[in-house]
Amino acid sequence: MLQTLVALLRGKRGPKAVAVVAPTGIAALGVGGVTVHRFIGAGLCQGTADEVLATVMRSDKAVRRWRETEVLVIDEVWEGATTVMSASLPACTKDLWRLSRFKQS
Repeated sequence: MLQTLVALLRGKRGPKAVAVVAPTGIAALGVGGVTVHRFIGAGLCQGTADEVLATVMRSDKAVRRWRETEVLVIDEVWEGATTVMSASLPACTKDLWRLSRFKQS
């Protein structure tokens, strides 16, 4: 079902506009995506949201990925999701999308 949804979204928005993430490499392979941490582009996302944001903004590849992504599909919720999803990801996602639009690649 998820793969069908992703295929429909990619058909409508384009392949680069839809990113699929999962908590582990095995789960990511199963849904044709990447790990959450790989997508974010800041290693294990250690540090404050501002530190994670700074790390991502130094990577042209990560900034390009954030700029191109219109839809982020997150498969599975895992035990560590509480930390990443409630702290680092929401705190920096808004800034990453906003700032990545302005950084030259």
